Formats: sequence, C-alpha cells, structure tokens
Amino acid sequence: MNGFMKRSMAVGVAVALVFASATTVLAQESATVDTDVHDSGHSVVTTSVPLASVVHDSATVTTGAGADIPANSSFDFLFFSGDNCGVNDGAQIGVTENVAVSGTSPQTRESSDTAALHAGDYSFKVYFNSGDETLVEDGEAVCEPVTVDKADPDVTTTIRDTADDSAVGANVPLGSDLYDEATVTGIETSGFEPTGDVTFTFYGDNTAGNSNTGDCTDATTDNLGGDVTLDGTSDPSTVDSANSTGALHAGDFAFDAFYEGDDDYNSATSPCEPVIVDPADTTTVTEVHNEAHDAITVLDLFGGDVHDEATVDTDGYDGFDLGPDLNDTNVVVTFTIYDNWTCDGNVVGSAEDVGISGTPPQVVESSDTTLSPGFYCYQAVYEGNTDYNTSTGDPEPFTVIPTITRGSCSFDLYPEEDGQQFRLIFTPIPTTLLYRLAASNPG
Repeated sequence: MNGFMKRSMAVGVAVALVFASATTVLAQESATVDTDVHDSGHSVVTTSVPLASVVHDSATVTTGAGADIPANSSFDFLFFSGDNCGVNDGAQIGVTENVAVSGTSPQTRESSDTAALHAGDYSFKVYFNSGDETLVEDGEAVCEPVTVDKADPDVTTTIRDTADDSAVGANVPLGSDLYDEATVTGIETSGFEPTGDVTFTFYGDNTAGNSNTGDCTDATTDNLGGDVTLDGTSDPSTVDSANSTGALHAGDFAFDAFYEGDDDYNSATSPCEPVIVDPADTTTVTEVHNEAHDAITVLDLFGGDVHDEATVDTDGYDGFDLGPDLNDTNVVVTFTIYDNWTCDGNVVGSAEDVGISGTPPQVVESSDTTLSPGFYCYQAVYEGNTDYNTSTGDPEPFTVIPTITRGSCSFDLYPEEDGQQFRLIFTPIPTTLLYRLAASNPG
C-alpha cells in the first residue's frame, strides 16, 4: 500500500470517529416537566383552595423527539410552606417523595395527598431524575404555588335573661337584666375549630325616656365586659358576654358580637339583634276620704270637706321612678270630681293634677274640696311615663248630704207641763237626698 493510500485511510478513520462521537452527543434528548396542583377530586387548582383542602401534585415528563423514558427514572415531589419553594421563605413539609416513571413519552405521575391544610401559602416543586442521562437529560418543573384561603365563619347571637338563662324574644319586660351569647361556626372539621376573641357590644342609652333606635347605631353604653376568648375545642363554639346589662328601662336596645378571626378564619360580625323593653302596667286604687282622712263609702252620711287618695303600684318591675323622665318633667295623677255616681257626668270645678315621683307604690292625695249636697264620683288617672303605663282608678261614687244626721224641731206650748211638747223628727234616707219626717208628743 502506497503512502497516499495510507494517509487517505487514516483521514477516513479519523473522520469516522469524529462523526461517531458527534452522533452520541446529539442522541441525548431533553426532558420537559409540567405540573398541575390537583384537589382531592383531581380537579386542577388554578390559584387557591378552601380551608382544610387536601391537594397533591401531578407531573408529566415529555422527552425530546419522543424518546422513551429510560428505565429507573423517577420524579421527586417536594412540598413547601410559603409560595417560593423554600427560596427566601418557607421550609419543606415532610420528606421528598420519590415516584418511579418510565415508558414511552409522555408519562404522568402523581404525589400522595397532603394532610388537610390550614390557611396560608404553599408550593410544590418536582424534579425529574433520568435513569440514563446519555439518552434523556434530567429536568425540573417551575415552582408551583397554591394558596389555602381563610374561611368566613358564621357568627350568631342569642340574647338571654339572667333570671333563668332563657332565650328572650323580641320584647322583654321592664327591668330585664340581659346578657348576650355568641356562637361562632367554622367549617366544622376536626382540627380547624375557631379560636380567638369575641367582643360583645350593647347599644342604647339605659335611661328613662331614652330615644334609642335599636338598630346598632346608638351610643354604646356598655361593652358587656370586654373580650371573651374561644377555647378552640369545639365547632360551633359558644361563649357568653362577661357582664350583663343590669335592669333595663323601657326602650329599644340592640346587641351584636364581633369575632376577630384567627389564622384560619376571617373576622366577622353577627347580625344586629334588637330587643324592645316594654313599659310595665300600673294600677291606680283610690279611696274617698273625709276631713279626718277616714275612708268613706257610698252609704256613709257625713258633712264637711272631702278629698281623694290614689295609690299607684305595679305588678311588674318596681325599681324605677313613677315620676319625671327625659320626656316629661312633671308626671301627675289627675283627680276629677263628676256630678253623678258613674263618673261620666259633668266635671265639678276643674280637674286637679298632683305630681308623683318615687318607686312604686306611691300614694298621692287631692286637695280638700267642699261640696254642696248631691251625688258625686271621684276618679284618679295616673298619666304614666316611658317606664310605666297609664292607669285609671275605678269610679268611686259618694253622696254629700247636709251635716245633720238626725234632727228635730220643737213646738212646745208649755215645756214644763206634760202633754204640751211636740217634736218633728227628720232622719236622712241613705243614698238619697230625702228625709223621713216623724212627729211625737213626748208629754
């Protein structure tokens, strides 16, 4: 073989070796890794999931030119707190999960489900480990964040009476002492019980004659003792206000409760819960008196001045004043005399107003009045205030007759001689203005 041919063969071998080497490098295919976060129903999660969701990651590897995925390949699934896969914040949760993958491209595998997740930011990271990097290169997916949203709790209130802890209705009696009960309801899943504080608010001015609206816009007069902390052991969770209102005047009041929220739950306020405190009914009982303050009846025969006495009382709460309030500075009992026995005739003179104050019962009297003989009727009316309703006493009929109760006229010709005396005797007839007339001759 001549020198030329030897040189040509050498060059050819070298070229062939170079070509073979280049072919080996170009045979390594790329690996593209795509991921989706799935919920427990295998639906793709785009940005966020509800509180206590269970999620997992799904990874798909696609090779360049459709090359098979080498044997012994796998995915590494990593789960992190924070939204940046452990970069700058957050930390890996649990251990890396390795899942084998092989076969024709593309291939998809899934990680195991997470535990039920508390609110916050999380992220998944997936690495593809090639079983033969001379055929297919390693790959990794971009960091995939997912947010677990806080839940909106439901906050309701129940107004209760301190007397028996019963739930009250829309109306309560005068003097009721109330407290509020709040129930915070979360998602009712174990491990996600609401925690944090509840603030109770009582709206309204607790004074006689108030002008409250009962719509949770009135001034706050009592915060019912400040914050009360949920113990985090139950869902729903119920707490009572630390204090009660104390005895309430008549008027419109309202309660609400604010839950401040916690790591899993947003803050929330209960609906406004109004309650109306009704005024108490009263009774007015009267007695007609003579000058000596003795009570008289329709059958009494007497003379002189008369007046009426009224006792105002209640069967309800008796701890507030029967008298003036913010709406009326002069609460009175009105005494009226009528010119018949049924208190529906003409008014005699003028009605008399007598001021009243103090807690029930209270006694007030009209002024003494001199009346001419006739049939009369006294009646007293308590006008009431914002705490106590008006009441009217029963009609009290009485008769005014001349002061004489038994009388006589003498017609004596000779007083010292028997048979010379003569008497006219007149006796009042009860319930009338008439007299019986009798004559006698004592001698």
